[in-house]
Amino acid sequence: MTAASKPLVASGSVALLYLRLLQLANKARVDKNDFPKLQSFSFSPILQVLALDVGIQAACFVIANALKTEMFYDFSGSVTYLACIAWSLLSRQDGQVPNDRQLFSSAMGSMWASRLGTYLLERILQHGKDERFDNIKPSVARFAFAWAMQSVWIFLVGSPIYVVNTIPPSEQPLTSTVDMVGRALWVLGFVTEAIADYQKSTFKLINPNEHGPRTGLYALSRHPNYVGEVLLWTGIAISAAPALKSWQYFTFLSPIFSYFLLRNLSGVPMVEKGWVRRYSKDVEFQKWFQNTPVFWPRLW
Repeated sequence: MTAASKPLVASGSVALLYLRLLQLANKARVDKNDFPKLQSFSFSPILQVLALDVGIQAACFVIANALKTEMFYDFSGSVTYLACIAWSLLSRQDGQVPNDRQLFSSAMGSMWASRLGTYLLERILQHGKDERFDNIKPSVARFAFAWAMQSVWIFLVGSPIYVVNTIPPSEQPLTSTVDMVGRALWVLGFVTEAIADYQKSTFKLINPNEHGPRTGLYALSRHPNYVGEVLLWTGIAISAAPALKSWQYFTFLSPIFSYFLLRNLSGVPMVEKGWVRRYSKDVEFQKWFQNTPVFWPRLW
């Protein structure tokens, strides 16, 4: 098995996981009348997901701070996504089997988390460090803030999945064209991100001292992997939309927050600051940097 195929194999195995989750959900049917308090407070399942998210990330921070390491930062984010998705899918007390929309949303989110988490774990094990944390780890407050932001990211960006999973299937409309459009956009984003990561990792294996690829998807955008991530979460938000009502539309903050975070905070600025510092005298890098769109590809 090649290094490039491992993340895809891992993400593909998530489909089998959710077949098992469906079986568990079917066995775990309960009478909703046994849980009147839970049924009367419809926001409580979302609060449960939030508590799980914060709890896992807080525990990971305590360990990471004690060891002064960022080695499992990204991987813990993926694991927390998987835990929150599974909890939101299985913790409902309505006794109904998850519907098509819930299973597809859960599978899409889990495939993304599995692939990206595996890829990022392999990358940091190869490099031995994440340069983003060089000036963060020495400060407990700044290091804690990084973990807190990851917790916010996990909750807000994953919210379309968590919310749609907590809505009883009997209260949701059947699968529609909107669902299909969302799923198609997710496929486009997932494939874009996976190909971009593959192109970068393959290039760096051959040219470890160079900045990165300048052809393929990287001829269209300086950060095609981030473009793919925003697209796939937009797709997930769209596919959840037919089931939403009232306050639940806050889940459209998912792709907006994802874009804001990647474009303005933890993504583009931090990555490009390192590029400029290391490759400012590289003529080919400067040419590519000045002529390639920073994020969205030019459509004309």
